[in-house]
Amino acid sequence: MVIDDEKEALAILKKILTEKGYRVYDFDSGENALRTFKKMSDSIDLVILDIVMPKMGGEEVLKEMLKTD
Repeated sequence: MVIDDEKEALAILKKILTEKGYRVYDFDSGENALRTFKKMSDSIDLVILDIVMPKMGGEEVLKEMLKTD
Protein backbone atom coordinates (compact mmCIF):
# COMPACT_ATOMS: atom_id res chain seq x y z
CA MET A 1 0.00 0.00 0.00
CA VAL A 2 1.39 3.37 -1.06
CA ILE A 3 -0.18 6.57 0.22
CA ASP A 4 0.94 9.93 -1.14
CA ASP A 5 -0.88 13.05 -2.29
CA GLU A 6 1.67 13.59 -5.08
CA LYS A 7 0.63 11.66 -8.20
CA GLU A 8 4.21 11.47 -9.52
CA ALA A 9 5.48 9.86 -6.31
CA LEU A 10 2.62 7.36 -6.39
CA ALA A 11 3.38 6.42 -9.99
CA ILE A 12 7.10 5.92 -9.36
CA LEU A 13 6.63 3.86 -6.20
CA LYS A 14 3.91 1.75 -7.79
CA LYS A 15 6.12 1.01 -10.81
CA ILE A 16 9.12 0.03 -8.69
CA LEU A 17 7.14 -2.16 -6.31
CA THR A 18 5.15 -3.82 -9.10
CA GLU A 19 8.42 -4.68 -10.86
CA LYS A 20 9.60 -6.30 -7.60
CA GLY A 21 6.53 -8.51 -7.54
CA TYR A 22 4.26 -6.63 -5.15
CA ARG A 23 0.56 -6.11 -5.78
CA VAL A 24 0.27 -2.38 -5.09
CA TYR A 25 -2.75 -0.49 -3.83
CA ASP A 26 -2.14 3.24 -4.27
CA PHE A 27 -4.05 6.08 -2.65
CA ASP A 28 -3.84 9.85 -2.88
CA SER A 29 -5.40 10.46 0.55
CA GLY A 30 -5.12 9.00 4.01
CA GLU A 31 -8.86 8.71 4.40
CA ASN A 32 -9.30 6.48 1.34
CA ALA A 33 -6.31 4.35 2.26
CA LEU A 34 -7.52 3.87 5.81
CA ARG A 35 -10.94 2.63 4.68
CA THR A 36 -9.31 0.02 2.47
CA PHE A 37 -6.71 -0.92 5.07
CA LYS A 38 -9.40 -1.63 7.66
CA LYS A 39 -11.07 -4.06 5.22
CA MET A 40 -7.88 -5.72 3.93
CA SER A 41 -5.27 -5.40 6.67
CA ASP A 42 -4.56 -9.15 6.72
CA SER A 43 -3.46 -9.10 3.08
CA ILE A 44 -1.25 -6.00 3.25
CA ASP A 45 2.45 -6.64 3.91
CA LEU A 46 3.93 -3.20 3.37
CA VAL A 47 2.73 0.38 3.85
CA ILE A 48 4.61 3.39 2.51
CA LEU A 49 3.03 6.69 3.42
CA ASP A 50 3.70 10.38 3.07
CA ILE A 51 3.86 12.16 6.42
CA VAL A 52 2.66 15.55 5.14
CA MET A 53 -0.68 15.33 3.34
CA PRO A 54 -3.77 17.53 3.36
CA LYS A 55 -6.61 16.65 5.76
CA MET A 56 -5.26 13.42 7.27
CA GLY A 57 -1.47 13.31 7.51
CA GLY A 58 0.70 10.22 7.62
CA GLU A 59 1.15 10.18 11.40
CA GLU A 60 -2.60 10.16 11.94
CA VAL A 61 -3.07 7.45 9.31
CA LEU A 62 -0.40 5.30 10.95
CA LYS A 63 -1.95 5.69 14.40
CA GLU A 64 -5.33 4.58 13.04
CA MET A 65 -3.76 1.64 11.18
CA LEU A 66 -2.05 0.44 14.33
CA LYS A 67 -5.44 0.35 16.09
CA THR A 68 -6.81 -2.09 13.49
CA ASP A 69 -7.13 -5.66 14.76
